[in-house]
Amino acid sequence: SRVIYLTICLGLQVYRSSKSFISRIFTTSKLDHKMSLQVYKFGGTSVASSSAIRRVHQIINLQRNTTSTLAIVVSAMGSTPSLPKTTDLLLRIVSLSVSGDMKGVQETIDILRNKHLTCIGELIQDLTLRNQLIETIENELSDILAVVRAVRILKSSDERTCGVISGYGELWSARILHAYLK
Repeated sequence: SRVIYLTICLGLQVYRSSKSFISRIFTTSKLDHKMSLQVYKFGGTSVASSSAIRRVHQIINLQRNTTSTLAIVVSAMGSTPSLPKTTDLLLRIVSLSVSGDMKGVQETIDILRNKHLTCIGELIQDLTLRNQLIETIENELSDILAVVRAVRILKSSDERTCGVISGYGELWSARILHAYLK
């Protein structure tokens, strides 16, 4: 079966509904109409840690032998007993930057970095793939820092800024899962 990886960044409001988004993806990718489509949505708890992602991997592998095309949709990493949800951390960064607390911003970015890089280190054995994924996340954390520096100067943020920043969580989860499933 074919597996298609999707991330739906609702905060970015690219598409108003996941159904519309998925419909557009499959219309443009010209799927064979005789094929069936199975969409699997894994929430934050399902991708909260490396052990949770391993369970998702098992679920997906059970379905790979079917003739259906699989569409995999993931949320940002959820909370663990020791770490808050990724989306909450990303939104905290925006809030801290509005109040000018750049030390708090850096501490929160460090928590996000450690959360994701630990997961990558535990899951991705291929060093080249691991390093590419780490580099991508590091670059995006730098991008987030650049945006929140502007927010600090303006002393305000809007819904769009929050959406852009919080949308990174879904992207990171999708990338980690995709790399692990390779």
